[in-house]
Amino acid sequence: MPTHTAPFSDDMHEVKEAARAGGRAAEFEAARQYFRLAAKMISARQGLELTQAGVARASGVAHSEISRMERGKSNPTLCTVLAVVHSLGFTLEFVPLKQAFRRRRSVRTP
Repeated sequence: MPTHTAPFSDDMHEVKEAARAGGRAAEFEAARQYFRLAAKMISARQGLELTQAGVARASGVAHSEISRMERGKSNPTLCTVLAVVHSLGFTLEFVPLKQAFRRRRSVRTP
């Protein structure tokens, strides 16, 4: 079975540049949160040294759905997202956008 060889961040960089070049930067920004969730899921899974199949077993969500979620090709229900996130040892929370923006900017270095 083929594996993903390029890091997710490389893929996102290519998409972002293509969106900017095509005048679709606003659409990219709107989709950014969804892809950030996918990237966090991948990072958490890899940090736990789990495969997608392992997350599927732990969460009760089909392996194919885990794969689609990680590739940004899915529109999962909240219950599905929570099952996956909880199986990785995390939770979801509501964070005001302004606070989330400040948090992201404070992490970046010049």
